[in-house]
Amino acid sequence: MPHSPAPILGTVEQFVEDAADHGYLGGDNLIQILERSAPALDALLEKHRGSQIVGVAHNVVNRVYVANY
Repeated sequence: MPHSPAPILGTVEQFVEDAADHGYLGGDNLIQILERSAPALDALLEKHRGSQIVGVAHNVVNRVYVANY
C-alpha cells in the first residue's frame, strides 16, 4: 500500500510559513535550536572573552544564533 505524501507536505508547508514554530518532520524548530545551542555558545564566548576563537556548527545553528543577537 503506497504512503500518502500529505503529512510530509503539510510539515514542509508549515516550516516554510513559520520555521520558528515548525521544524522539519521529526526535527527541531528554530526556537528549539536556539534554546539548545545558545547556552553552549554563550559559555564559549564568555570563557574566551577578549580572545579570537573559531567555532564550527551547522549552518542553521550559526544563523539562528547570530540573528538572535
